[in-house]
Amino acid sequence: MFSSLRKVDKLILSELYAPFFFGVGMFSMLTIVVVVLQESLKFIIKYNVPSGVLLKMLIYAAPQFVILSIPMGVLLGVLISMGKLNSELQVTALRACGVSLYRVLAPYFIAGAFLSGLTFLGNETVVPWGLESLRNLKNSLLSGGASGVKMGAINQPKYEDGVLRWLLVADDSEGSKLYNVILLQRDPDDHTRDQLIIADEAEWEGSTWIFRRLQTYYLSNPDTGEAGMVTGSMAEMRIGNLDISPESLRMRKQDVENLRIVQLMRLLNEEKAAGADPNGKQVLDIRTKLYSKYAIPFTPLVFIIIAVPLSILPQRSSTSMGMGLALLIVMVYYVLLSVCQKMGASGVLPPLLGAWLPNLLISSVGLFLMQRRERN
Repeated sequence: MFSSLRKVDKLILSELYAPFFFGVGMFSMLTIVVVVLQESLKFIIKYNVPSGVLLKMLIYAAPQFVILSIPMGVLLGVLISMGKLNSELQVTALRACGVSLYRVLAPYFIAGAFLSGLTFLGNETVVPWGLESLRNLKNSLLSGGASGVKMGAINQPKYEDGVLRWLLVADDSEGSKLYNVILLQRDPDDHTRDQLIIADEAEWEGSTWIFRRLQTYYLSNPDTGEAGMVTGSMAEMRIGNLDISPESLRMRKQDVENLRIVQLMRLLNEEKAAGADPNGKQVLDIRTKLYSKYAIPFTPLVFIIIAVPLSILPQRSSTSMGMGLALLIVMVYYVLLSVCQKMGASGVLPPLLGAWLPNLLISSVGLFLMQRRERN
């Protein structure tokens, strides 16, 4: 009996490989052509850069869409492979021999667990590398080959207990340097001591910022109350209480969803250390994206749970219907994901629930359908 079940597992998995790779390739090519190729061509035409860099852009952007296509490939693969086994009455034969649908699900589940782990690792390693490389390539082309990582304009406030402590503004930034910098520092005990610093540039060295060619102003004269009192002009000044590094600024300039888990946790800790409101929009958004980093890799398993019972419906036998059903499930899932993430980021749902609810809903529907098919 054991050897017979192993043969069944091999048969099921052998039917999965071809449609899975076809699904991953199809969804990857569609997204790369529609999104990446179009954006890359616009960039090359707009900034008049060599067309030869198009291939590099596609290589750097491809991992994001290949990893994104793994759950879709799994879904399509299960629907087509299981549908084929069902149309050939092999599923009926297995059930007649006493093999339950849950046992039939086992080889798919093992494959899904492996692909979930691969999705998680890809999202934490290859995808961030590709996005960072693509960003650096664009910056290098725009800056004429400069080696520093450009971040563009900076507008970074810091709050403590809901009160603005300082505000850092820069027209441009590259590597560890900021250019045309304005720093507003507020004294929590005496606002007549609020100070404005205007500098040509600021550079991060170790744990402090060095402002160069600067002037300092009090926003109001503590004696007369007049605004704009010049307090000094100097070539250089170190400011040690400006506790934000270039790395932190880079993280805040990126889309939160593109950050690694360790970066999101660091960003969340910085917000907490700054006294940010735990129920504030920024903190809730970071927490929702952090939990989503764990929830989204489980999508292959979730899609398998719902695909198995759907693929053995009597009227579901053709490949074209399998592709249509796969697209419908993917659309429903990602609409749910978008809505739930927004609800988690806005506080309507707890961030943990906002990240995991789509998985729970799709899995619940799949298990319900499995129970019905098992009883019939």
